[in-house]
Amino acid sequence: MSSPASVNGVTTNLTPTQAVSQVPAASSASSSSSVSFPTSQASTSTTSGPHLGSNALDFNPRRSYDVPAYAGQGSVITAQLRQFASRDITSLDLRALIEDGLHVDEAGLIRNAQFLCRELPIRLAKRVVELENLPYGLSSTPPVREVRQWYIDSFMDLISFPPPINKEQELEFTQLLERILRRHSSVVPKLAKGVLMIKNNLVSSTDGSFDCPFLTSFLDRFYLSRIGIRFLISQHIALHNPREGFSGVVALRMDPVETAELAIDSAKRLCERSLGLAPDVNIIVEPSLTGDNSIAYIPSHLHHMLFELLKNSMRAVVETHGATRKYDLPEIDIIFVSGKDDFSIKVSDQGGGIPRRHMDRIWTYLHTTAAPDVQRRLLDDEDLTGNGLTEAPLAGFGYGLPLSRLFARYFGGDLNVISMHGYGTDAILYLRKLVNSNPTAKMM
Repeated sequence: MSSPASVNGVTTNLTPTQAVSQVPAASSASSSSSVSFPTSQASTSTTSGPHLGSNALDFNPRRSYDVPAYAGQGSVITAQLRQFASRDITSLDLRALIEDGLHVDEAGLIRNAQFLCRELPIRLAKRVVELENLPYGLSSTPPVREVRQWYIDSFMDLISFPPPINKEQELEFTQLLERILRRHSSVVPKLAKGVLMIKNNLVSSTDGSFDCPFLTSFLDRFYLSRIGIRFLISQHIALHNPREGFSGVVALRMDPVETAELAIDSAKRLCERSLGLAPDVNIIVEPSLTGDNSIAYIPSHLHHMLFELLKNSMRAVVETHGATRKYDLPEIDIIFVSGKDDFSIKVSDQGGGIPRRHMDRIWTYLHTTAAPDVQRRLLDDEDLTGNGLTEAPLAGFGYGLPLSRLFARYFGGDLNVISMHGYGTDAILYLRKLVNSNPTAKMM
């Protein structure tokens, strides 16, 4: 048998049955000086997640924490965080997650809540520990300290909540998840602001150039984990309000063109507000190789990715041609084609392109083409909320492209950029078909 193949946490050679069989038996421990809450013991190895239907995996409802009675003390919280951070997260069967979301019942919601009660503290704790040890003083910046505290607060909320065993407790747990989702809504712009702060300080003290592969690697891990956490939480919340054609937040037959039209409208309004005008977008739908242009996907993820690509292209076109062709800007082409395993979208502009020597920089979180005065205004903005990427500035943070690539890669897709300096840029977005492709794909 071949060894597991894994790309970005997506394992592709385990069947759903094999994956479920890997969940270890739960165990419990007790201590006279501990406060114990009932839940399932966290695994010490990567395991697979629960099914949501009536035949879902049943978790042991007992677990104990070695938490002294003075659990509010900082040293105890630190010990708890490191204990949870040392555990491995659970890989999830993506297709089973989608299919079970179509038939979830009350018992399935309770089991899923028990799983999240066990799993989410591990994921949050890992991020807290990483936020403590960032280079160049990033951990000490006010935005990063604020983000770290949000993660600690959510971690404490979750480990203080007994795993639900009935409908009322599951509803209360779901309300907690909603509060956590709101609490973390501004994480991306807050972290981006912290990165911008240290970048400006370091660049001003060097020759004007700055690169940090470790920081890019950390932010990739952090944001990828954030996508996973928000997906798990949003999926559970959405199962309480079933919608026709959806499994939780996953649209079973999403029309990418409809989602693109919404992203085009958002990007044009932002570009017009920032620069006074915006180019038109020409939508081209190529004949499908499969006879069907719909895919199973999360509409909000696609909207975020296309919004970032389109606003980049619109800004480039206006800044390149606005002075000479104000009323005749080159159109942006957005081309859709459905292949056997992927749905591909190409955003093609005539915005002048990117110098080849800068191509590697576009995937770092330290690269931005915004003017220095724009970056200063972002640093001075105390009311930065980031309630959705459409409220982000037209340019300035430098996280648009790398974060969009993470959204694509989380579900096995990708984002490539090809540029001709002096002419324009093509950004090609590959969306893996979540249902029609590999039926045993895993996600983290």
